[in-house]
Amino acid sequence: MWGARHAEFASPIVAGFLRNGGEVRKSGRMALRCLSPEARGGVAGLAGGRGFAYNPDSGFLPRLSFFGAPAIAWKAVWSAKAMPDAHMLPDSISDAQLLAAADALAHYCRTHGLRIVAAESCTGGWLARCCTDLPGSSDWFECGWVAYSNAAKSRLLGVAPELIEQAGAVSQETVEAMAAGALERTGGDRACAISGVAGPGGGTPRTPVGCIWFAFLCRGGEPTSERQVFSGTRESVRCQAVLHALRRLGQDWA
Repeated sequence: MWGARHAEFASPIVAGFLRNGGEVRKSGRMALRCLSPEARGGVAGLAGGRGFAYNPDSGFLPRLSFFGAPAIAWKAVWSAKAMPDAHMLPDSISDAQLLAAADALAHYCRTHGLRIVAAESCTGGWLARCCTDLPGSSDWFECGWVAYSNAAKSRLLGVAPELIEQAGAVSQETVEAMAAGALERTGGDRACAISGVAGPGGGTPRTPVGCIWFAFLCRGGEPTSERQVFSGTRESVRCQAVLHALRRLGQDWA
């Protein structure tokens, strides 16, 4: 039966998405029990179970195995345009790009003797994960928070509830308060705070889906805040936000 079979991504830098009953699941080195319901219980597909995954940096990687009806499995791969994500489309962000940005940040921090602190909301700890994916990250990464709810922003980072009520959770004022609270509570030197609307719902005229506020703060300095509006799926918006944060953390701020 299909329940004992899976599509396995063997590449360490590729993460793909396949639809499973309407749910899109991320995969890196993990096994997926994916494909459409029609594909379950079929024969090994695509040239003895060999399929394709697309990685923007490497092209097509024949390291994905499908189990299911060949035609349906093939359709599942090429239906990516109908369900765009942050890893399979040619113009998207790959795990390799995130890794390269984190590596550049690590070099910058070691060169300047800095320790990084992350205060995340909509990215759910993805920024901290990218930093700590690197060996030796304890040399330069201090800690991170996932302050997702408004109450958590207040409880964990000291953001005044009145400020959130007046300015909104996705605002310059809130991310600046998050960054300040993060540095006050740690021995870090440089903080990044992120709050936004990743979608697919929750957007307003003021903060549409894809709107992300960032605040970057050095200890003893003034915050640098930015508003970005990214396009794509929820996963793609979050991935773009993480890449932006990694790159900006590794730069000199005016």
